[in-house]
Amino acid sequence: MKLFGTIVLLFLANSLFANKIDSLKSDEEIVKFISKLALKDYNPSIYNISLKRTSSPDETHCQSLFFKCDTKSWRKIDFNLDNLTDLFAIVSLKYKKDKTSFDIFIAIIDDGKGAFIVHQIDDDFLTLCHVAKVVSDDYQPTIIFGHYKKVYTMDSLFNSDVPFANNPKFNYVRANDTLIYKYESFIELNKSSSHKKVKSIYFETGFCFGECPVFNMTIYEDGSAKYIAKQYNSKSGDFKTIISKDKMNVMLGLINYLNITKLGNVYSVDATDNPTCKLKIFFTDGTSKQIYDYGEKGTFGLKRLYRLIFELRDNQKWE
Repeated sequence: MKLFGTIVLLFLANSLFANKIDSLKSDEEIVKFISKLALKDYNPSIYNISLKRTSSPDETHCQSLFFKCDTKSWRKIDFNLDNLTDLFAIVSLKYKKDKTSFDIFIAIIDDGKGAFIVHQIDDDFLTLCHVAKVVSDDYQPTIIFGHYKKVYTMDSLFNSDVPFANNPKFNYVRANDTLIYKYESFIELNKSSSHKKVKSIYFETGFCFGECPVFNMTIYEDGSAKYIAKQYNSKSGDFKTIISKDKMNVMLGLINYLNITKLGNVYSVDATDNPTCKLKIFFTDGTSKQIYDYGEKGTFGLKRLYRLIFELRDNQKWE
């Protein structure tokens, strides 16, 4: 009877934590599941969605430059250790109109509230070559993302509000980023975070060829904030508020986890008509960090920080 009771408890526990991903068994089921979730960004009426063949010639070439990937193009894994099954997949997208195609890496997280959150690991389709695989050797699973990074030569940059005015020199270097799920996103794993106290954060966005939000925001250590909404925001004008404590803690925690003073000063994507953002963080010890980012995609961690600031425009009560 005691053994029967243990089996029942185990069954109930497994049933409690089971989700839709657990029931997926075949490539076809995986594609259908991804297609339904990806309707917002990759409508199946426009794109043919399939799983990437990791043994294809172009994929084999990329693997020879970085590392060998798993033979399967998808894998079930618990990225955030919440006992709910998540999904990693390499997806091939073919545009139906002209048959051009590109590949993306996605991780689908069960948020524990009945919804699945899709995270696209790479969103730069102009990248030279990229590969990814899941590693579960450590305590928390990670994604190893092999890709090319643009690295500027410091002697070609100068102290200016427009760092690219003199056409700075750069090189492409191969890099393997280890990504971990923290702060509700995939960011670079960092085992040497900082403990600097932030005095203020200034964030500014610029125009693009389109309707990119243009605004600037200043956030102080006590949570008080100023927001100047210029164009393509939900409201326009000058506003003030006190940022909620939970949002402040997340931002400040992320800044220290990234050890942001060790990041680069200038980032850029290989595309025209993108927005630019400027981030300035001042610390109580008198030091500061400034980042100029054309494309707003400097690092995975920075993209998450930018997104948190963007979200403040609508999740706080501005007056």
